[in-house]
Amino acid sequence: MIFSGVDYLLGCNSMDVSYVTGNGEKAYKNTHLRPTAIDDIEEPWPGLVSGGPNVGLQDERDQTLPKDLPPMKFYLDHIDCYSLNEITIYWNSPLVFVMAGLLK
Repeated sequence: MIFSGVDYLLGCNSMDVSYVTGNGEKAYKNTHLRPTAIDDIEEPWPGLVSGGPNVGLQDERDQTLPKDLPPMKFYLDHIDCYSLNEITIYWNSPLVFVMAGLLK
């Protein structure tokens, strides 16, 4: 089960997107994290986990998505979309914990 969750985060999902920056050819790039947006480097800092698809959270940017999208397709890789791409410790720390356990 743990491997399935990691697979999902790394791109084996309905969007075919890695929700971890810098991981894979189709990794999301537009984190809602100002320091990485203004550092004059095109790529975001590697290893940041996106919140991913979420119909329940809404901001002005995700309101542009069609309302009839299935929940797992309700995602937008845009810097202004904080409800889907904000970087938080409660998304990043579990990935670190799981990866450390898998490497053991």
